[in-house]
Amino acid sequence: MKRSTQRAWLAWAAVSVLAFLCGSLAILQYRWIGEISAAERRRLQEDIDNRLDLLRRSFNETILAACSALQPGAGETGRLGKEAAYESSYGQWKRPDRPLFRRLALAEIGVVALARFAEPLPPCTIAPYLAAIDRCCSADTVGEIAARLAAEPGDWAVPALKALRTVSPTALAFTLEAFRRGANMTLKDALDAEFLLTRTTMAYPDFAEGVRAMVVDKDRQPKWRPARIEDIDPAVIAGMFR
Repeated sequence: MKRSTQRAWLAWAAVSVLAFLCGSLAILQYRWIGEISAAERRRLQEDIDNRLDLLRRSFNETILAACSALQPGAGETGRLGKEAAYESSYGQWKRPDRPLFRRLALAEIGVVALARFAEPLPPCTIAPYLAAIDRCCSADTVGEIAARLAAEPGDWAVPALKALRTVSPTALAFTLEAFRRGANMTLKDALDAEFLLTRTTMAYPDFAEGVRAMVVDKDRQPKWRPARIEDIDPAVIAGMFR
């Protein structure tokens, strides 16, 4: 009897040790996967930083080379005069094989300088829909805007509503509120308010979820909270502006 009891205890002890080892291995594996994920994110960030730095340096070098080519030599400036020398350099610079800038002009002061480059505006492609756009988008809330778009007979309303349904409902709501609050602000006040709002909205889950879906995992399947425009809580949106 005593020997049977000892065997039972040994069996239970062996099971307990095995369970402990399995749990420890699971924890180690979880941490290991997490460390790999963090390392991958760091690698991606470093790669993005390196590529952006390369783009910055390449852009600066291209602009510098293009601007340097516009500078006339000292001898040419003395022979032709400053303005004529610059015009001559520009004539040589704007060859078809150097299409970096579409237009350049010597610096002038006053409205006359702008008038030289004024062009008629192209026809407004949304002109036929302006009345309907105003009617739909003048609603007080994003939910009501969506409802008006759904009831709008125009063919333009379908893709507009589809676009609204794709993005974060919370972002739509606080953007609409920010537009309304900023309508009577100065530029400085509007930029300050936008900066404060940015700091606030980054703390909400939709910001991280958007980064995950579009930048990290790139599955293009964000899970917004709330998921529907109709479920937006006005109190939450108002709290972002306090």
